Amino acid sequence: MTREEALYATTVAGAWLTREETHKGPLQLGYLADLAVLDRDYFGCADDEIKDIQVVMTVCDGRVVWER
Repeated sequence: MTREEALYATTVAGAWLTREETHKGPLQLGYLADLAVLDRDYFGCADDEIKDIQVVMTVCDGRVVWER
């Protein structure tokens, strides 16, 4: 599985599976702003660094709900 496929599976496809694709999934105008801010570039880091990525902040419904 590529990085792009993994991200899609946990965002857009995940929203589709729970029948929430009309308001969740992609970062898109009018969709809920549920997201995680990571400490490094998921697409730019080395393969062996993916397991070490840390969450810095979590945002749910447009509000910060957790911060490191």
